Amino acid sequence: MSYRVEAIFENGIFRPESPVDMVEGQRVSLSIDTELAGVDELNDVTDLLDTEFVDSCRQRAVDAPSLEEVRRSLSIFAGSLADRISEERDER
Repeated sequence: MSYRVEAIFENGIFRPESPVDMVEGQRVSLSIDTELAGVDELNDVTDLLDTEFVDSCRQRAVDAPSLEEVRRSLSIFAGSLADRISEERDER
């Protein structure tokens, strides 16, 4: 017989979250599917961040052109840039 039981692992013991119909001492076979921690359980997310990547992004952001420089560069296009991209795709 096979059925699914949700359990919590505490102090080296699997504790079912709801009552189970079993005889004390009965042997079972477990298949473990771990669940991701809930939002409330992720109090300290700093260890989940790739700090080297974040630092790399910060460095690249320093070298990024200003909004005014981008506007000046794009001003050479007549009309909408989206229209230009669509026209270029249609030519293919």
